[in-house]
Amino acid sequence: MNAPELSLWYSAPATTWVEALPVGNGRLGAMVFGGIAQERLQLNEDTLWSGGPRAGDNPAARDVLPAVR
Repeated sequence: MNAPELSLWYSAPATTWVEALPVGNGRLGAMVFGGIAQERLQLNEDTLWSGGPRAGDNPAARDVLPAVR
């Protein structure tokens, strides 16, 4: 499968966090810095948050689901 219009190509790896590419699904994420000889990733996972207990369920979500879709 060759889709150059869907490819991202950079001339150098990211050197700072704001240059890295964010990837993730809301629970597990990473900042991809890139590199040839060595890949650099910064990982994050939502259970690492120590800001206190929180419930991820929203009982009212069902009511707004049609509008979101």
